[in-house]
Amino acid sequence: MPATVAQVRIPRIHALLLVGARAVQHRFGTEARSTTHWDLWARRDELDRWRVDSGAVLLGREELPGGRTRSRYLLAGESLLIDVGPAGGSEEAFIDTESVVPAFASGPCPSAAVASPASLALIKRSHLYDPADWHKHIVDYHFLRSRIDHASIAPEQRAAGEQRLAEWRSQHPEDRGSGSMRIPNAEFFANTRAALIRAYQHDDLHRATCYGERPLYQQLKDDPELAYVSGRRFEAMSHLERVQLVREETYAIALERVVIPSIELGRPWDAERAFQHALRRICTNLTTGWFRDFAIENYPEVCRYDTDFVGRFLDALARGKVTRAPVLPAARPWRERLATHLDEISGLDARAALG
Repeated sequence: MPATVAQVRIPRIHALLLVGARAVQHRFGTEARSTTHWDLWARRDELDRWRVDSGAVLLGREELPGGRTRSRYLLAGESLLIDVGPAGGSEEAFIDTESVVPAFASGPCPSAAVASPASLALIKRSHLYDPADWHKHIVDYHFLRSRIDHASIAPEQRAAGEQRLAEWRSQHPEDRGSGSMRIPNAEFFANTRAALIRAYQHDDLHRATCYGERPLYQQLKDDPELAYVSGRRFEAMSHLERVQLVREETYAIALERVVIPSIELGRPWDAERAFQHALRRICTNLTTGWFRDFAIENYPEVCRYDTDFVGRFLDALARGKVTRAPVLPAARPWRERLATHLDEISGLDARAALG
């Protein structure tokens, strides 16, 4: 039987691998998000040879976490960003997976191979532990995820994807304030950064905005007095319950960290933007493990929330169903802390490309 294109392998003759939004655009045309950036990967020993052969001008180089470097070149009037990973790193692993007959880039790098849709999806998945440009990356990831056959992803691609996930997990750990959850509820909440700006009891925000008679997170607790929640109990939930569980947590975080501080200071706020801020925090550095991964993989469904969580909070507040935290809202230091907090959030949202 003749070999298919997917089975034919040739010696890798290209020095660069086109990744990122430009590669997605190359593969899917006008369906993909438009971009002007050229992001490429190379092996260290091949990069200098490519620079000499191409005549590219080196504009600068910076060191990145994990032993990576990023160089900016000017070639044919275009600015190129070229990353080089450590020897044996995930960049090299992905470059090796593209030894299948490649598609080649146009523009200033006609000799660069274009990463396959499966590789692009796996690479984008690793970006989602990093808040930088997160709102662009999550859209790109689910665009790619909906257009690939997951069963046909090659084993070496999966291995490269797992390697990259492991690298990025180590470089983008969860919030250090999270700590162990096998502690009493009051102690857990007192140890979180939100304790400095909390105006109302966190659990009251859950009760005010939950889908049923009680918040879904309570179904995850082996011991209601401890903050610990069980992954085993999470797996026993229906898919819809898991989606609603993530939404409920997002409602509470959006209220606590964006909406309520804004109300306290008389600043404008937007419920959708607050929800997106909170969901990004859940998907990056506020949670970890199975909860974070479920939120990332089901983002398109989770983000289509169906509850007026701000209106329900205000109604609960008017009915005396929400307990004020032991803070002094009129005290200048506390209000200054709220203002600093909101300014920090604005900067984080801008860095994360929350439009």
